Amino acid sequence: MVVTTFAFFRVTRIRWGWRWWQSLLLCGIFATFDLTFFTANIHKFPTGGWLPIVIAVGVLIIMHTWKSGRDEIQDKVYTSATEGLELSGIAKSKNILRVPGSAVFMVGKAKGTPLASCTTSRRTAASTKPSCSSL
Repeated sequence: MVVTTFAFFRVTRIRWGWRWWQSLLLCGIFATFDLTFFTANIHKFPTGGWLPIVIAVGVLIIMHTWKSGRDEIQDKVYTSATEGLELSGIAKSKNILRVPGSAVFMVGKAKGTPLASCTTSRRTAASTKPSCSSL
């Protein structure tokens, strides 16, 4: 809870633009209650109170590793992504067969062309006919 109080102090100072004494006054009241509960329960730490903290740290490490790995993969995949002008040139090519219908490709980032779209066009040498003009 002390971490939450500290985070709230930063929000009041940075986001809301409160004066330091106003933030400190309100957060000091919260911190008083938080530290009271903390000191009342600190004796439980050696007899098993450490377990939830170890589990929380483990979950935090897993989540951080997952996010940083996902970001690295996204950067590597979309670094060589086809940009809009290059895609326009590919789409105007006479070597691509136009098929009726439309296709939807989900992407994680708005930058570049969806990798699935490029792969589909490359493997099938086909693209859907434009059904409407861009908005």
